[in-house]
This record gives sequence, C-alpha cells and structure tokens, in this order.
Amino acid sequence: MNRRCAFRHVLPALLILSVARIAPAEDWPTYRHDNRRSGVTTEKIDAARLKEMWTWRSTSLPVPAWHGPAKWDAYSGIPKLGSMRDYDKAFHVSVAGGRVYFGSSADDSVHCIDVATGKTAWTYTTDGPIRVAPTIAAGKLYVGSDDGYAYCLDAATGELVWRFSPKPDARRVVNNGKFISLWPVRTGVLVEGGTAYFAAGMLPWVETYLCAVDARTGEPKYQQQHAAVTMEGALLTDGTALFSPQGRVPPRKFSLANGAAQGVLKGGGGTFAVLTKKSQLHYGQASANSAIAGFGRGTRLIVNDTMAFLASDNNLVGMDAVSKARKWTQNVVCPYALALAGDVLFAGGHNKVVALNAKSGEPIWTGAVDGKAYGLAVASGSLFVSTGEGVIHCFQPNEKGTVRKLRADVLSGDGRNDSSLAMGPYVEFTGTRSAIVRWETAAPAPSSVSFSSADVTVEAPQGDRTEHAVKVTGLNPDTVYLYTILGLSGAALAEERVVRVAVRADSEHPGLEAFRAMDGNPATFWHSVWRGAVTNLPHEIVIDLGKPREITGFTYLPRPADCKNGN
Repeated sequence: MNRRCAFRHVLPALLILSVARIAPAEDWPTYRHDNRRSGVTTEKIDAARLKEMWTWRSTSLPVPAWHGPAKWDAYSGIPKLGSMRDYDKAFHVSVAGGRVYFGSSADDSVHCIDVATGKTAWTYTTDGPIRVAPTIAAGKLYVGSDDGYAYCLDAATGELVWRFSPKPDARRVVNNGKFISLWPVRTGVLVEGGTAYFAAGMLPWVETYLCAVDARTGEPKYQQQHAAVTMEGALLTDGTALFSPQGRVPPRKFSLANGAAQGVLKGGGGTFAVLTKKSQLHYGQASANSAIAGFGRGTRLIVNDTMAFLASDNNLVGMDAVSKARKWTQNVVCPYALALAGDVLFAGGHNKVVALNAKSGEPIWTGAVDGKAYGLAVASGSLFVSTGEGVIHCFQPNEKGTVRKLRADVLSGDGRNDSSLAMGPYVEFTGTRSAIVRWETAAPAPSSVSFSSADVTVEAPQGDRTEHAVKVTGLNPDTVYLYTILGLSGAALAEERVVRVAVRADSEHPGLEAFRAMDGNPATFWHSVWRGAVTNLPHEIVIDLGKPREITGFTYLPRPADCKNGN
C-alpha cells in the first residue's frame, strides 16, 4: 500500500515556478512487508540521523509457542540446529496510515499505536495468544489467535467486523499455562485479491484446516482438511500457489485457488522463508533446484532484483542475486533480522541494530535496543524494532530524539561479551556416571564450566572455540548438581541444575541400556533384549528418584515415524 504525495506551487499568472516532491511514505502492511515476506520497501530513510523517539514496553515478556531449539535432528542427520520455530519471539509489527499494529503472545491482544506519539489508540483482546503480525488491507486488520479464530477488525477503531473458526466448538488444551484451541491459528492471516487465507492446526496427528474466507464478510470460500501437517509461521504466496512453513520439516505447497495439496518441498525446515519475484522459495537448509533454494547456515535472507543479503551467526554478506558472487562482507554479528529500505540495509543483533550501505556494505549507524532485535519494519518515515524483551523501539531522523550509549563490546560487533551464549547449555549423558555438557557462543571463547561438587571431574578442551563440549565424570545417582557456564571475564553466562537419577530395567539390550532413555540424546533409547536370550513381555523401566517426590507430569520422545516397531 503506497502513499505518494506531490504539490505544485502555481503563480497567479498560472506560471509553474517549481515542483517539489515529498519522499514517499510507504506502508508496511503485513509481516515482512508483503505476501512474499521480502522484507524490502522502497521507502528511503536518512539512517545516519536516526534517533529513538519512543518505546513501547510490555508488562510481560513474549511467550513463544515453542521454547528454544531442538538439540539436533537425529532422524534427518542435521546437527547444531538453531531454533526452527522462532517466528514469535517478539511482537512483530505492521504499519499503515501512521499507526503501528501488533499482536501479543503475552496479553492475547492486538495493539494499535500512534506513530507520531507512541500512545495507544486502541486495544482488542482475543481468547488466546497472537503470534504473527497483523495484516492491514482496505481499512481492516486481520489476525489469527491461539483461540482458534481468525479475526477481522476495523483498523481505525479496533471494533470487531467478523471472526471465523473451522472448529468453533473445539476442545481446549493447556499450552504454556493457557487454555488454547487444539486448532490454533498460527499462520497469521494472508490477504490476497479480496480473500483472507489462514490455517488452523497444531499437531501432525490431528487434522489441520486450510481456510479461505471473503475478506470483507468472513464468509467461507473453502475449508480444506489436511493430515500430517504442522502449519505455523506466516503463509506466503506468489498469487498462484500458497506456501506454508512447518517448523522442523520442510514447507508445503498448496493451490491458492482451492487449497489442494501440491506436495511437500525438499530439504530442511524452519519457519523463516522468502519468496522471490521469480517464485523461488528460500527457506531453511534446503537443497537448491530450479524453483526452490535454501540459504545454508544463514539465519536471515533478503533478495531483491540485483542483490541478495545474508545474515549468519558471524557476519553479514552482500552478493549478486544472480551469480551469488560476494560483493562485500562485514564482520557484524546481527543474525536475528534483516530489512532493506531503499539503499539501506538494517540488521538486528543483541542489544543493537545496525544500518549499512546496501551497495558497499559500509556501516552508517548503530542504535541501542533492549534485547535481541527479532523484528524490523521501515514505514511512515520510521524504523521500528521489536525485541525479545517485549519492547518496540521507534527511531526517526530527528534532532530531538534520544541517543543511548552502547557498551563498547556491543558497538564493536565482535560478540565477545558476557551475553554471548548462542545455544544451550544442555547435558548429554554418555553413561551411568558420565555426561557431556554442550553449548555454543557467538564468538570464539574458552570452554569453561564449573560444577558445585568437588567429586565431579571436568575435562575441557584447550583454546577458544564457538562449539563447546566438556566431558564430565563422577556423577552419582539421585544427586542434584549445579553447574555454571563462564564467560570471558569469568562472569556466569548460564547457571543450570542437573540430576543424575538411577534408571534400571528388567531387560536391556547391549548398547541400548536403560539409562539411555534419559541420557539427553534423542538419537538413543532403551530397548529390551531382542536377540539371543529374549525374555517375555511385559517389561518395565524404573526411574528411581531416591525418595518420594511430587511430580506434575512428564514428556517423552516417540520413536521415529518410519519405525515399524511401535512407539
């Protein structure tokens, strides 16, 4: 949605003396600007003069649907996974008509903020968390909620126009301490050609509904039921096909016209995806072919007509969009978000946002923010930054704004600071009395971990590294250990507790002993003897907690879906 203005100063004699043009103020009406999720806007902004004009702070932190990354994908053979369902770590914004709109997973509400003042214009509360940025179209706001409904609100007033659910009487389940529908709407609502599209579903063993409704009235056009899918993260479309991310597995393709399945894509998963003007879908660690391409170990990607920009854990890269030849590389640690506004590339990092010249890669500006900058939007002459702390920052080119001083280690961009823990820590038990503590840091650092007990032996590798694996021996059953990951200055990066409980079973196959059922490694498991001296069913496994304890529940990892030996 473009807002373009021009005026002419005409003399009484009808002589045109001059023509002046006001720079276009383009809207950012949906997640990552458009239905291709490009993150690209033609709006130009004087990044060198940016100052903070206001901040909006949530009283509670965002509540992601899924907490943290899987340790590794043992079934697909993909190690060192980043978070593959990280679409709702912040309150991503949409901007239209001088107002900022966002949904909250903390208070279950849609918020409307005035760009000029930072003041709340209205709030509308649903019955569940909102995880994807709203879509603004034709004066209406569209959003999905974990309560199982897609909503249409009046963008000016916040009044309800309609709401629709394919399972209006669905039973509720507890998720993150809240009652939600078993068919939550976690795809957002995509509006294309007067039709609103969304999916309702969560679990692959429960049906998911792909819905298309009239954007004006909410009357259904189709409700396609699909099995064995997990549609979450913002939908994408090129006007013909509809693409849905699925988290840990590759995206799926559907017909936009009728919602029919058109196949699952190849490669890795993730909920971040970009659909180019040539209908190339970039996502996860996918395999490249003529229509679909992945972006390797990168974390965020932007592709326009001539250039492509890739953020990774260690740097930012600008490359030719066709040949993929590198144009520039900057040692800037900003892996969380990218946005391109004219010739300025914005990148989100930890406690900072940077602006670079998109053509040369030269730094232009660095601004301080609170937390990890997961969301960026440029509209209404402003830069909006959404962080994992539940904060939305508004920056504008203005002499009266605020400039907050960045810490020296954040400004340098080398990631060597006491907040540089990138993944983990987690514990993988390798025996009844041994384990490996694993974690990752954003930049090379010593593998330093301390345990609360002197009986524990720690074997740490020498030298600096980003991937850390420390061997621990001497663990006793039914003992709680406190361990601390130490940073460069000796300050604690993380403090965790681990208990080595006694696990035994009446039958154990060699190499598949009972302790492997709770060793922290999803690739290993306990199995009764299945060859040789096989004992009859039933079998039992005992988890000895040492003394009576109160537990509130437990979770277990099922066997692989293609395993023929049960679950």
